[in-house]
Amino acid sequence: MITVRPIRPGDVDALARHVKPTPLLHEARAQLQRGERAVYLIALDDGAPVGHALLKLPPLGSEHPRADGIPEVEDLFVAETHRSSGVGSRLLQEAEDVARGRGFDRLGLAVGVGNAGAHRLYERAGYEDAGLGEFWVEGARETCRYLVKRL
Repeated sequence: MITVRPIRPGDVDALARHVKPTPLLHEARAQLQRGERAVYLIALDDGAPVGHALLKLPPLGSEHPRADGIPEVEDLFVAETHRSSGVGSRLLQEAEDVARGRGFDRLGLAVGVGNAGAHRLYERAGYEDAGLGEFWVEGARETCRYLVKRL
C-alpha cells in the first residue's frame, strides 16, 4: 500500500538507498521543511521509500520564469520499479492537498519539454501551460515549460 507523508528524521538515508542516491540533496530539502519554506513529501510502499516531491512555498527565487505568489512542485521523482503505478499521482495529489490546506488556490511546476510521461501525468491532473515559453533549468539540466493548476 502506498502512503505519502512529509519527510521525518531518519528518512534521508532510506531515500538515498531506495529512490535517489543523493543524501545531501535530501537533507537540504529536509532543512527547507524544518525552516517552513517547503514540504518534502515522500511516498512509501510498505514503509520503504519509492518516490519524493518537493513542495516549495512562496516567496520563490528567480532562477527561471514562474507564476508569482504560488507554491511550486519540484523534482517529483518515482523509483523506476514503481513508475506507472500511481505513485506520481499520489505525490502530486498530496502536494495539491497541502497547498490547498495552506490557503493557496493555484499550484505551479516546471516540466522538461521532452518528458512525455510527466506531461501525461500533469495533463491528466489538470495542469495547463502558463504561457511563459520554454526556459532552461540549470538544476535539472533541461529545457522546461511552466504549468499551473487551479486548486
